[in-house]
Amino acid sequence: MTSTSLHELTATQLIELYKSGKATPVDATRDVIAQIARREPELQATYAYDPEGALKTAEESAARWKNGTRSPRMA
Repeated sequence: MTSTSLHELTATQLIELYKSGKATPVDATRDVIAQIARREPELQATYAYDPEGALKTAEESAARWKNGTRSPRMA
């Protein structure tokens, strides 16, 4: 992975990491969830927070990246 926290990267940067295999959507999602856990007590800004659902979606995305298939939303 990278020395920069994944939650700080742009979508373009994340895509490059996914393509290279240096990170996965699951890695990025876990990093975002960790950042939310660190900041939410202070910010109190989440609504309809669903980390389990986010991880499930990230796992599906990671499988598509591994198989080289497109998201059904992008087809």
